[in-house]
Amino acid sequence: MIMIKKSGADKRKGKLNNAGFSLVEVLVAMAVLAILSIPVLGSFSNAARINHKARKEENANTVASDIVEQFKSVSMSRILEDYAGKYTESSGKYIFRETKEGTNGEEYTVVTELDPGIYNSGDDSDKNYNNNINSYVNSVKNIVLREDLYSHDIDAENYFKERYTAGFDKNKIEKTNYLYIGGGNTFYLLQELKRKNLIDFIKNRVNSGMVYIGESAGAIITSKDIEYSDLMDDVTVAKDLKEYSGLNLIDFYMLPHLNEFPFEESSKQIVEKYKDKLNIIAINNSQAIIVKDDKFEIK
Repeated sequence: MIMIKKSGADKRKGKLNNAGFSLVEVLVAMAVLAILSIPVLGSFSNAARINHKARKEENANTVASDIVEQFKSVSMSRILEDYAGKYTESSGKYIFRETKEGTNGEEYTVVTELDPGIYNSGDDSDKNYNNNINSYVNSVKNIVLREDLYSHDIDAENYFKERYTAGFDKNKIEKTNYLYIGGGNTFYLLQELKRKNLIDFIKNRVNSGMVYIGESAGAIITSKDIEYSDLMDDVTVAKDLKEYSGLNLIDFYMLPHLNEFPFEESSKQIVEKYKDKLNIIAINNSQAIIVKDDKFEIK
């Protein structure tokens, strides 16, 4: 995860006035301060609500992603054996529903859909990587998008595309003080941001003081260019993406999921491939990079 905060426009320096104030001036100043403090306090309350929602969505994403990766790491026969009596079948697809606890202690009901039609169930050595797994958390209506599955399920593609890009709205981004962009396929995410002409718009909002919070793909796109992440994500998913320039909010190349499943090998390969070419800053899933102006620290 990465969090970026810019100071915004330079403030003009005024001259120091050493003259005293009359009692009337002090009372007027206090009255003006009291009036102005009302919307300021309201903005703090609004920021707290946004932070709570962002944390909830992040935890929901983590829960759903964990289940998706768990299902993709074992064979179909093993899944059906482990979940015997705990799933339903509809139109040839298996529907799993289970309650999982997130890192914040909240419980999330996760619904996962598997399509065995593209899976060779007789081969237990197949680790299910190409299975069509769609997972969402209904407690916050949060979608976990697996763009690499699009070629197998057109209905899922259209549904997930619509839900995935619903928040990419200039009017909403213009009004918010905090922008959270989560994970998915980095190249598809960048493609959709470019399609909606949001790259420069988001960058300008961040430079004006909006806090940007990016997780996984949402963190990678803050780099100047995202081509280095092609060992982690499938480039071919973004069929309309012609070049890979990102938001360019940071002067390094952010690499999430270091030594984390299922990116253990790909994350190591990226570090090794670009160690002498790019300033790669790699973190695991328990870490975050906090950027303020031109400085950053790893938490």
